[in-house]
Amino acid sequence: REKIMESTIDPNAWKVEVENVAPLLKMRQEVDNKEWRTHLEQTKELHEGIDAKVPSTKESLGKIAGTISGAVEQIATREKYINTQYKSLVDEYREMQEQLQDVSKRYDERNREVSELTNDLTRISESL
Repeated sequence: REKIMESTIDPNAWKVEVENVAPLLKMRQEVDNKEWRTHLEQTKELHEGIDAKVPSTKESLGKIAGTISGAVEQIATREKYINTQYKSLVDEYREMQEQLQDVSKRYDERNREVSELTNDLTRISESL
C-alpha cells in the first residue's frame, strides 16, 4: 500500500549542505520598539521608487497605446476598403440567397402537391 521512502543521499553530505545553507534560511528578526517607524520608512522608500518609475512606465504605455491605435485605424481603413470593393458582390449574393429560398419554398410546395396527387392516384387506382 504505502511505501516508506528511503533516501539515497549520503547523510554526511546532507549535513554539510544543511550547515552551508542554514545561515541563509534563518530569519533575521530585530526587536525594535520603533517597528511602525521602520514600516513607515520602508513605505516611503517604496513610494519614492514607484514615483521614480511612473514617468518611464507612462511613456512606454503611451507608445504602446499609440501603436495599438495606429493598428486599429489601419484595420478600420482596410475594412472600409474591402467593404466598398465587395459591396456589389455581397448585394448580389444576398439577392441570390433570397432567390434560392423562394425556389426552395416553391419546390417544397410542388413536391408536397405531387405527393398528394400520387396518393390520390393510388387510392383511385385501388378503387378501380
